[in-house]
Amino acid sequence: MMAYGSISPVFNALEALGNTITGGGLAVDSPNVAKRLFCQKCHSMASVEQNEFPNFADMDGKPSRDFLSPVGRRGISCDICHSVAAADFAASLLGDGIANNALILDTANTFGPIVDPKPNPFHTSMPDSFLQSSEFCGTCHDVRPLNHDDITLEESPSGQPFQRLEDLFSEWQASPWNSINNPTGHVVTCQDCHMDAGPPFPPGTYYAAESTVYPRPRLVFEQLVSTHYFTGVDIALTPPVDGFPGQNNSGLDAFGRPIGQLQRRDALLKAAATISLDGPVIALEGRKLRINVDVANVGTGHNLPSGFSQERQCWVELIVRDGSGAIAYQSGWLVDKPHPETGEMAADGNLDDEDLENIIVKLDALGNVISLEHGPDYNQRHRSYPVNTGLRNFANEFERLNPQTGEHEEVFVPFYATHMNNSFSLPPLTTERIPYDILIPEGTQGPLQITARLRFRPFPPRFLRLLAGHRPDLVNEALVDRNIIVDMAEATPLDIPVGNPPAGCRESICYYSVNKPMGSSVKGGDFKTGDRSSGKFKNGGEPFHWS
Repeated sequence: MMAYGSISPVFNALEALGNTITGGGLAVDSPNVAKRLFCQKCHSMASVEQNEFPNFADMDGKPSRDFLSPVGRRGISCDICHSVAAADFAASLLGDGIANNALILDTANTFGPIVDPKPNPFHTSMPDSFLQSSEFCGTCHDVRPLNHDDITLEESPSGQPFQRLEDLFSEWQASPWNSINNPTGHVVTCQDCHMDAGPPFPPGTYYAAESTVYPRPRLVFEQLVSTHYFTGVDIALTPPVDGFPGQNNSGLDAFGRPIGQLQRRDALLKAAATISLDGPVIALEGRKLRINVDVANVGTGHNLPSGFSQERQCWVELIVRDGSGAIAYQSGWLVDKPHPETGEMAADGNLDDEDLENIIVKLDALGNVISLEHGPDYNQRHRSYPVNTGLRNFANEFERLNPQTGEHEEVFVPFYATHMNNSFSLPPLTTERIPYDILIPEGTQGPLQITARLRFRPFPPRFLRLLAGHRPDLVNEALVDRNIIVDMAEATPLDIPVGNPPAGCRESICYYSVNKPMGSSVKGGDFKTGDRSSGKFKNGGEPFHWS
């Protein structure tokens, strides 16, 4: 995917959309120097260094990749990383040498982590420990666009003159993985996971190979070399399904780990998180059933999801079925629909290309909201009086300040955003408990079967179809169909019998004392009742469940 950085049709279409919205604000002739070639500085570093990009007015609507040299079309090549001499502290917004291509290239030399490199006839070899640090990755893998001109520092929710579009390095820097207080007992760097022999498995473990190196056969010099897998959550969406040669390869390497990028991506995601279910031993007819879903980020060095986290999807699918198999409640489901705007005239049996049911939004060709309404799976936990139902999606959001209301509202492309709300993703080595209060109607047949899984895909289909509407020459329905969902983790199912509440139970939720057998008579002091969402209970204290 490093090589794909400058010619990815998704990236090229997004950059073209950004230049259209901003009037060339991301292009060579942008009046704002800080925004000039903002994306290309990292995606096509060689082309920026070689001044290959024409002015926006001279591009005639063509994607920038059409103007790249063969070297520029190689994206982040071997030469780029191994020409990085140091971080550019002076060029970074906080003087920390992080974000927005804050690095210094020395193309006259080749740098690597080996202290005593053996000479070779191809290039010089200079030892440089910076290449092994997370700070090296942080020079590009934090992205900090400046605030809009009409947003003052006081109005900026970040409290900084920029927004955190991507926060990968900063999330790692603040996490336990940047310390000894993690399951490994030592600092784990970006390279340890994304260039290691891993991915680690099972979840929460760390693959303790020989650092990031292994001996490869048929080398001219007997030397340990890095794997350079660069395993991440993205795969090429270009046809065929396996994109580039070797991307879909079920073979194993010398460590018994997958070779194919598709297989390694899946393994990385499956090692990232766990999900579990918790509920009472009985569900009562006519009452609300409390189900808790616990999602733990056990295996990523940053938040889940991260990177371009406002355009990722990582969500909980919860399904409750009654004794007949009928669905009594669901969240995180998908519905097969036609999409005539991109040529899919009838439902095609594929759910990978369907949007979630939490919001129903229509966008114009530039990503402006035509209409937006809450869907049947809308998350109601953040209302002033929370209701514990609806989708839990860990994806972050783009927002903008509405000058009429003074409130922040969600937008769906970064070029309209005045704020990146990164509060939805799950930090490393943390667990979130997600409550669901599900009404069990009178006469429900038991037992209830409850299943939950954590699902991921790189992009929301509406985002890809927005790009297809703007640049159908780059993105189309076939590409949307290859945006495949990965099931990261699945909970052990719950089976809960259904019973009748005893006489005298009048509240919306009943919690019975642990010292009373089922079916026995109860008095006011023997059980506690109340609505958990309000936090108010008769007799005080925490609610009981039957044991």
